[in-house]
Amino acid sequence: MNEITPSSRFPCAGIIVIREHAHALQTIMVEGEHGHYSFPKGKIEKKKDGTYLDGAFRELNEETGLCREDVQILTKDNEYHFIEELSAKNNPSVLYFIGKYVKETKHKFTYDEEELNSVDWFTYRDVLKKCNNGLLKTSRKDVLDKAVDIYNLHK
Repeated sequence: MNEITPSSRFPCAGIIVIREHAHALQTIMVEGEHGHYSFPKGKIEKKKDGTYLDGAFRELNEETGLCREDVQILTKDNEYHFIEELSAKNNPSVLYFIGKYVKETKHKFTYDEEELNSVDWFTYRDVLKKCNNGLLKTSRKDVLDKAVDIYNLHK
């Protein structure tokens, strides 16, 4: 596997988790304290995180309660798929991995209510509404588009 070790290049890592539910693709979105939405992600802690994937899973667990057994990270030819999100100034911002939700039973999200307002599954249509209402950065919708394309290659 292409284990990507943390460097100063990307300060944050996350996982875009996708599932098929009721004939539609859904993704997990977290709502921050100001009502804006994002994917589960956070700052890499070089002392805790051996790789970006370690940091992404740590953040996923902190923000949703999901663990490694609940999500399969998508790969091709033994290489992780990932998407790079750049800041408005075109600097590296977040390294996202794409994950397929594989848990058989329903999961109750757990999160720090002082850090997040909510965590839930959203359909693509829901994500577009968040984007159109200014509650989701357009760049994050573009990241989701790429993630869905990768997910669909693995069907």
